[in-house]
Amino acid sequence: QVDALAEGTAGHGEVRVLLADPGPQAQLAVDRFAVRIAQSIAGMATGIGGLDHVVFSGGIGHPAPRLRARIITPLGRLGLTLAPGDNNAGATRIDAGSGPAIWNVAIDEERELAESALAWL
Repeated sequence: QVDALAEGTAGHGEVRVLLADPGPQAQLAVDRFAVRIAQSIAGMATGIGGLDHVVFSGGIGHPAPRLRARIITPLGRLGLTLAPGDNNAGATRIDAGSGPAIWNVAIDEERELAESALAWL
């Protein structure tokens, strides 16, 4: 889900729907969402003294190369650089080789949750 500001822009907050919508309101909502994620990454990097890795996964990060690019582009000052071909092809490692590693990892979140729950039983 996007944040309330982005959701108010497009009228809903489902990121996968927004990514597929070429309309200006949807794209503005996605841009706002990407900025908020980039700001969060920058804030975390500041708090821990830098970055070694950034990992995109799950239903939003893994299947969305344009969203990953929108998030990483403003983080260039932190040394994060995407390899566009690898990013667009859905490769596992998608950084340009200098700076922190950027990963695109497929994760079955529902299965992980179910296995964790079973482990507690």
